[in-house]
Amino acid sequence: MCNPIDLVSEEELREVFDVVRRKCDVGKLCMQNDDIDEVVFGLMSIDQVIIEEPIEQTAGAGDAVDSNGTQPKTRKKIHPEAVPHFRTEILAQRYRWHKETEAMIIARMPFEDQIKRPYFHVKPLECEQLKNWRLYLDFEIVEGDERRITVLFERCLIACALYDQFWTKYARWTQKQRGADAAREVYRRAQQHIPGNVRVALAFSAFEESLGMKKFFDFLLPI
Repeated sequence: MCNPIDLVSEEELREVFDVVRRKCDVGKLCMQNDDIDEVVFGLMSIDQVIIEEPIEQTAGAGDAVDSNGTQPKTRKKIHPEAVPHFRTEILAQRYRWHKETEAMIIARMPFEDQIKRPYFHVKPLECEQLKNWRLYLDFEIVEGDERRITVLFERCLIACALYDQFWTKYARWTQKQRGADAAREVYRRAQQHIPGNVRVALAFSAFEESLGMKKFFDFLLPI
């Protein structure tokens, strides 16, 4: 079978996939079957995906060479034979996106199902809830997606705002990934939520002293 790239430019092929990705948000789809053809082409026809944009022409643009001595811009027409190849290629890519998303959902579902209180409350969380948050964070850190890790930490610190272990874990991870200034901001947020917490003060002090500031603990908790 012919490859679509043989019929259109690589840039045009990328544009097609960008349109498909925008039209069918992979993050919102979790189907019970693998009939991806119905998903993609039930939402749009191939004519909606592959669009020929007219190029405006000024007077005299029909000449072979303009006044500047350059060839007028033209847009490559989509070859009719490209349509079935586009369909095959789009479906294959769409199927991969779906399976990747499905695998991500399945891997995270056990942790999500165990979150019983995603909101803040002064009532202490059960030990199993704290353990689940720790394991979930460890899982995402191993996966290595910085955006997902950040989002999960922020979610965790809504429900676990009064637990210093999660603040210090976030600060240490942030220091490794984003540097001292970002980690310092996490420690300061921790002090706002649990002021006077000795473990946060000790961790913050060790952090600052590792950067050269001496006796920082006395400044945090004057005796």
